Amino acid sequence: MAGQVPTKPNYQGNSVRHTHICVLIVREAIISLLKKARSTATYTTKRRSAVDERTTRHTGYEISQRKRKRVEQSFGWMKMVGMLKKVKLRGIDKVGWLFIFTGAAYNLCRLRNLMART
Repeated sequence: MAGQVPTKPNYQGNSVRHTHICVLIVREAIISLLKKARSTATYTTKRRSAVDERTTRHTGYEISQRKRKRVEQSFGWMKMVGMLKKVKLRGIDKVGWLFIFTGAAYNLCRLRNLMART
């Protein structure tokens, strides 16, 4: 009797013992799912970066990667939001105007976010 869980009803009308058993079952299921997810997410390929450690160890490379991320974010925004993924205008002048206009809109959105942060 010392190892048994009391059977006092809880608020839902179920007994505490049933709730305890349910928690154990759910916990075991979650642990088994996490183990499966962890085993599938491991790095199994033998691929390496084309850039060797002689380049990546410098601070300039890290700064360059941060700047590249900022540039890629702006072009990604321009493609997704600014209608530059499939341009419907014809002519270099019109496309150039659309690019400048979309860049200005991105700068305004970025300025809004920066001002909200401070």
